[in-house]
Amino acid sequence: NQYFVKFGWAWTLVACVPFVLMTSLTYTGRNLNIVKNHLGRIAVATLAWYTFTSFFDYVDGLTGKCTHKEFLNKKFCKQNKHEWINGFDISGHTFILMHSLFLMIEEVKIFHDWDLFHRKLVEKLKGFDTDNSERLTLDNQYKRAEILYKLFNPFIKLNFVFMSLLALLWEAMLLTTFLYFHTISHKLVAAIFAIIIWFLTYKTWYSNKKMFASPGLPGDGSI
Repeated sequence: NQYFVKFGWAWTLVACVPFVLMTSLTYTGRNLNIVKNHLGRIAVATLAWYTFTSFFDYVDGLTGKCTHKEFLNKKFCKQNKHEWINGFDISGHTFILMHSLFLMIEEVKIFHDWDLFHRKLVEKLKGFDTDNSERLTLDNQYKRAEILYKLFNPFIKLNFVFMSLLALLWEAMLLTTFLYFHTISHKLVAAIFAIIIWFLTYKTWYSNKKMFASPGLPGDGSI
């Protein structure tokens, strides 16, 4: 269980980090301050993953017991090849799969208008002149975005396909978990935590730029 919680999140990061990095570099015209904010969403998601999965393990250790009475600690119990039983084992599988799916679904929304973004970028480039310094600065920013679009676009599309396939795998594993593993209460509590994190971040904190240290939503800062 603990192995999959780490392994599953690692693959989610492999899928999300390059996608967010390449798209945000492109639609901000390589504005590194804004790109850093967009990557901040991944950092927040990783912190939530670590905090809540550690909390789940703590709850299980606090409420369960070892099949060998000599060991009162869950870690030592398992290290000595005994079973830890009767704890309230909140489903780490359910949480990490739902948390990963929420992250990927929100981050790939920018891809829906990706080709439209490029068409508008080309139109803006055609309409620019270089009569003053402000327009020259904007023109250079748009040109950087055009260069990055052409450079990253094949990789972004490939990354999108990879994320889609990974999401399908996570959904299949989530269904299997729902059907065959853990109790209803363990899975329900894990699902509630994943939904709360998604709502508090993407639907509340990120969507309100006036909130403290809000990194914004995918696509914010687009040129």
